[in-house]
Amino acid sequence: MTVEPKKIHTLKGEPLKTPHSLFGHMVYLSIHPGRLILLPFKHWFEKHYSGKYKFDRAVFSFDLALIGSVISLFLIALFLILVPPKQFRDDISFHATVAPHEVVSGASSTLVITYQNNTNEPLRNPKLTLTFPKHFLLQSASANETNVNTQNIPLQDIPVDGTGTIHVQGVMFGDVRGEQTFGSTLAFTHGKETDVLDQKTAYYTFSPTHSTLSLDLTLPEQVISSQTMSGVITYKNTGSIDYKKIQIKPEWPDGFTFKDASAQMQNGSFVVSNIKAGSSGSIHFTGKLGTVPDQLSFRFLPSFTFETDQYKQEVLTKNVSILPAQIQLTQFVETNILTPGTDATFHIVYKHVGKEVLRNVEITFTSRDPFIAKQTHRVLNIDTINPGDEKDLAFQIPIRNSVATSLLTSYENIHVRTNATARYSLDRLQNEQLTTSSDELKTPLTTPLNIESFARYTSPGGDQIGRGPLPPRVGQKTSYWIFWNVDGTTNPLQNTVMEGTLPANVSFSGNTTASEDEGVTFDPVTRKITWDLAQIPPTLNPESKVYSVAFEVILIPKTEQIGSPALLLQNTSFQGKDAVTGVTQNVSKPNITTSLQSDTMAKNKAIVR
Repeated sequence: MTVEPKKIHTLKGEPLKTPHSLFGHMVYLSIHPGRLILLPFKHWFEKHYSGKYKFDRAVFSFDLALIGSVISLFLIALFLILVPPKQFRDDISFHATVAPHEVVSGASSTLVITYQNNTNEPLRNPKLTLTFPKHFLLQSASANETNVNTQNIPLQDIPVDGTGTIHVQGVMFGDVRGEQTFGSTLAFTHGKETDVLDQKTAYYTFSPTHSTLSLDLTLPEQVISSQTMSGVITYKNTGSIDYKKIQIKPEWPDGFTFKDASAQMQNGSFVVSNIKAGSSGSIHFTGKLGTVPDQLSFRFLPSFTFETDQYKQEVLTKNVSILPAQIQLTQFVETNILTPGTDATFHIVYKHVGKEVLRNVEITFTSRDPFIAKQTHRVLNIDTINPGDEKDLAFQIPIRNSVATSLLTSYENIHVRTNATARYSLDRLQNEQLTTSSDELKTPLTTPLNIESFARYTSPGGDQIGRGPLPPRVGQKTSYWIFWNVDGTTNPLQNTVMEGTLPANVSFSGNTTASEDEGVTFDPVTRKITWDLAQIPPTLNPESKVYSVAFEVILIPKTEQIGSPALLLQNTSFQGKDAVTGVTQNVSKPNITTSLQSDTMAKNKAIVR
């Protein structure tokens, strides 16, 4: 059975003749657009109204009119919301510029605000109120060339077409590339018959292009893979306002391991405090490269703190090219420890691991540690090193017996840091010298030791503590005090003992005083004076106390001693074991006689009479 297609009729009930070709459809749409628009309404009428109401066409027409009225009211309301009616204040114009044209965070700038009354009435009793960004330091303000010292500026009446200018000078602090918003509110009275209070508010936004905190990043153009790498961030406060604190947050690339920096780290950022106006400084940092691609990108995100807010600065970015490693360096110390006052034997082992011949090779031992007496030592200077070459280089470096505490950053458990560096060139890079460094070697240092053993007749302050005649006389008693001091240690000392032997004509009075324990003991059989301490902690720190003991001895000179100084104590020695390195320290001290050149009363009175 064949189904007839449904025919479409006009509102009069006449069938619409539809074309059968694309061209015919186009002609049809152009001739009968109104009929097509009415078709949906016809269908709606036939489905919901036709035959259901007595006056179906009238009801349908009324509903259409009602819907149209609702849509019209909605469109009118939307227009009123989106396009509010013009108000009196809209004819008052504000315009703002800033000088210099380039806004700099932390630098002084001048905001120029101009206003004009374009209304048809004068503005009476005008008053301008300015609002500033959070951290804007107002330096000066003027209204129509009259200086004012407030953000609330009274103005003279503004006539029709009247204009005015406000100058505001100050220092703006904010994010570089961020937004700084100023505001101005003009309150006034207008009205020809009655007074009408009104106000006009305008906002002006500026963006600092940079700041007075000048920053620069210095990195090598290219480095060797698997080597230590250093960089420097320099900063300078070019403005007139001090910075309380700046933070520089590094974003280390993958394959780079941060090791050390000259600035302290807080929450993952370098921190520098109290940067005075005009001052400058630098942050040195080092790290180790691992297996990395041909290029690394370093980023540093600086900011400064004003009160409790942080403001972002220009990001520092630099790329570094990575070259493959050609030579490996390792170093070690024969004894695995260093002892002050000795010559230590160091070794540097080099191995060529690359595929190119190294030319003009120089291998150097370096150290910035104050205990290393020779801080730069050239170990090898050779024309070429071929792929696969390997050699152990041994050499001696003197270790200082002691150093000034001002040269040290740590006073306990000191490890001496040393490095080995190779400088060379490649045929394909003849005009460039390449550098490869070893891992830093940290070798524990056996504690330095300062032992003092001396006698006094008077105290350093001039008080007499000895008794008896000076110079000493045969058969008469003269007493002296002997002092032993131990300090300058960096590691704890265990099982410490200091002792000395009294000559036959010198006796121990029994008087003794000590910083720790009970002082010395005397053995009349061996005639030994002994100071026995279980442990002495590190004492190099200037704030640490000196471990000391003092005891009184009595001299009765013999006839055969006439004409020469008399011996007071002999065979003085100290022994103690370094608790860190395990080395036993043995120190011998000279004999003590009555020759006391630093004693105010006993000086030049040493010869027995």
